Amino acid sequence: MITILPFSSRRIDLFMTTTILTGQTSTDIREKIRELLISENVMFLATAVDGTPSVSSVFYGYDPTDDSFELYFFTFSPTVKAQHINFNKNIQLHISKKANGKEIVGLQITGRAYQVKDNDLIEKKIKPLMNDSSYSAFEGYYNIPVAVWYRIKPTEIKYIDFHEANQFEFIEFRENQPSYFENFREAIISRFKLWVAATRAPFFTASIIPMLVGAALAWNLTGLINIEFLLLTLIGGVFLQAGTNMLNDYFDHTSRNDEINKHGYIPFFGGSRIIQTRTMSSLKVGTVAVILFMLGSLIGLYLEFAIGGFIISLLVVFGLFLGIFYTADPLRLGYNSLGEVVVGLGFGPAYTLVSFYIQAGSIEDFVITINSWVMAFFWSVPLALLIVNLLLINEFQDYEVDAKTKKMTLVVKLGKKRALSLYKQLNALSYIFIIIGAMIFFTNAILTIFALLTIPLSIKAIKHAEDNYDKIFELIPANVMTIGVHFVTGILVVTGLLLTPVIIPLLPF
Repeated sequence: MITILPFSSRRIDLFMTTTILTGQTSTDIREKIRELLISENVMFLATAVDGTPSVSSVFYGYDPTDDSFELYFFTFSPTVKAQHINFNKNIQLHISKKANGKEIVGLQITGRAYQVKDNDLIEKKIKPLMNDSSYSAFEGYYNIPVAVWYRIKPTEIKYIDFHEANQFEFIEFRENQPSYFENFREAIISRFKLWVAATRAPFFTASIIPMLVGAALAWNLTGLINIEFLLLTLIGGVFLQAGTNMLNDYFDHTSRNDEINKHGYIPFFGGSRIIQTRTMSSLKVGTVAVILFMLGSLIGLYLEFAIGGFIISLLVVFGLFLGIFYTADPLRLGYNSLGEVVVGLGFGPAYTLVSFYIQAGSIEDFVITINSWVMAFFWSVPLALLIVNLLLINEFQDYEVDAKTKKMTLVVKLGKKRALSLYKQLNALSYIFIIIGAMIFFTNAILTIFALLTIPLSIKAIKHAEDNYDKIFELIPANVMTIGVHFVTGILVVTGLLLTPVIIPLLPF
């Protein structure tokens, strides 16, 4: 027992006494905690990520027969608390009786929150507990796609009874405390997940695919590949895309577009939500974006110095211009019906041509002719069309918010039905380009014809979009399939460019 010396305040002598107990002792304190948990139904839950705290009031469910004092709660995946727990399981919460001056009683709980995915546990135990505590207020929301359930395992419970001799008593649950190595591993994984979310890393294929196409075409024409320069190109290109993504989030925050977007928690639209969920400050997002642009540009300058000429700088500057002013003032191209053109140019010709030049230009005896430039540009077009389609399909769910904030995307400008027609036309046009390219550049690219294998997936995406273009969650499979069409088609084009020079000489004609 630790006793703090008495002091006097307003003629009241308060003796601050703290009792420290283990999770295996004191039936009396356990009964006090259990009674309070049963009598109340709302907790104040505090979370924090990257130095940014958040607190919210939440209904909790509690099983009085469970001596572990585990609590359950229900929320939606876009909420700040859900996003915080995704990156940091450590939480604190407070539960108290209404203070009346004569009685000040409460619980301060430190613990860890874990998402519950066991449907049997959710249906048989958690939902009934939540219905009791929230008077079934949220029952109609339990089965929507973004509903999530959490279990809180306490590591320490502090029972507060201000007018008792023992004002503060503790119970520790050491079995719920992670080891040093578990904490260290979680910290690394959480930091990695945070930066993956902030940079929207799963979408890096948008830049990687055209860079691979450019490098594959250079190998197709020269028979050589510079692995060091290819890796630097990919790293620099990814830096520029990550910077663009983060700058886009920053300016969509300042325009309030992402703030009022209540459906932006799905990864295919609405940005990363990293600012809106207070997992990273807008200042940090903007600063990191600038740093990423600088790193990408420095790699470009190094490659230009190593290869010579000024084409790399021109293409990098062009890419920077598109990336910055896609959402930045004063141009805000993405808000003025030019966003799709910007994305098509950036993730089509710009990335493909710079990658092609870096590889072809690094070979001393190879002369880059106009014909080779035309070929590189040609093969960037189907990728540009498919990446525009990817952006286009993601804009359907943001239609209402974009219209409200005057972000004139093509979906807003054309309307959903005409935009859907454009989506289908761009799909068809991309395959027409592949067929024409395979025929025109027969000896260099005939095997790119295998990229047509993605047509069934494309048709499936179109049919799904036709049935659900005016819905939010139901359209998500079309978002996923459109990403798949772009990625797989790009990989097959790369494969075709790599294999055609090898296979053609073996054919009997």
